[in-house]
Amino acid sequence: MNNYDVIVVGAGPAGATSARVCAQHNLKTLLIDKEKIPRDKPCAGALTSAAAHALDFQIPDQLIERKCRKISIMYEKVRYIAQLEKPFVFLVNRKNFDAFLTDKAVEEGARLHDKEQCVFVKAEKNHVTVKTDKQKYTAGIVIGADGVYSRVLKNLHGGFDRDEIHLVLTAEIPLSNKEIEKRFRDLVTIYYGSESIGYAWLFPKSGYVSAGTGIQEAQSKTLVKRLKDFLKIKNLDSNVRIRGYFIPVSHFKRPVYGNRIMLTGDAAGFVDGFSGEGIRYAVLSGKLAAQTAIKATDSGDFSETIFKGYQDVCYSTFGRDLRCAAKITEYLKNNRKFILETALRDTQSLTRYFHTVAGDLPLCDFVHWMRERSPFLLTKRIIFGANVRRR
Repeated sequence: MNNYDVIVVGAGPAGATSARVCAQHNLKTLLIDKEKIPRDKPCAGALTSAAAHALDFQIPDQLIERKCRKISIMYEKVRYIAQLEKPFVFLVNRKNFDAFLTDKAVEEGARLHDKEQCVFVKAEKNHVTVKTDKQKYTAGIVIGADGVYSRVLKNLHGGFDRDEIHLVLTAEIPLSNKEIEKRFRDLVTIYYGSESIGYAWLFPKSGYVSAGTGIQEAQSKTLVKRLKDFLKIKNLDSNVRIRGYFIPVSHFKRPVYGNRIMLTGDAAGFVDGFSGEGIRYAVLSGKLAAQTAIKATDSGDFSETIFKGYQDVCYSTFGRDLRCAAKITEYLKNNRKFILETALRDTQSLTRYFHTVAGDLPLCDFVHWMRERSPFLLTKRIIFGANVRRR
């Protein structure tokens, strides 16, 4: 009764996707989440078109609160607006979106045990034991999709280092749809300020605007005040509930697999350190983990080679881009003013970067293209000096 082919811990986008794909292929699948589904989830709720394409089904229109084709990038008082031909960001409420993905997994035959917390995971020779606060289970394979403080990760490798953890603060500011249309319409706005504040965003949704900011945990002491000040500057109500959450930026610092175990999404550290995007890599890694579980179960091969193959295919699919994002972030720390002012002067560079967000271009290809374009951009910077063109 308590024996499964696959147990998935965590019912976010990574876990729900893994459970759905496993169940589709007739694997006896259990999906566990510590919260009652649907559950509240503090998040910016920006689903890029690349993340949407990673799903193999259409997202219902009622789940999408706003489709955005335009993005505004601001650095201090300099602003640049770009517009793509098709929407590249779909703004969603994570509570509803995650519940929808979980329902899809259950429809395919996965069994859901919500409001049940994983306590520990132990890999044996021929199975994995999962103990929760309610029961004990065994499975051929366990997929860890339980976020930054993953119990599966903790039992496998001990968790993330502090320098891998970034703090994100978010707030939802009530605003009438009429006012949102007047002030934002379909415009996603990203602000870059001083080096210490990191970045901030404004995402117009339905009946409210999502605002937030992110930074490394070690620099987070004054972040609440900074976010409130940011809201005041933007003429938005700062007397709202501010919530925080953590995102892990690991980039294959440690293995994302073990004996009969795979880590996905945030539990694996699969987050873009530059943009903060995680849903795309959660969905992609969730699918790849499920495909690996199917292959292992069908063949009866649970060797290390099989599970290392999961890590290898994750790296070849999106790992290089995550490492490129980390390099961009590190370079930006020490050259923020020069890079942003130079980039905001070059329409072609920004438009091409937005196509990486849309999934039309790998980030590493964009970085390679920028390297070749650097002499031209440097020449422009020397000629025009600090007079950044405003749009």
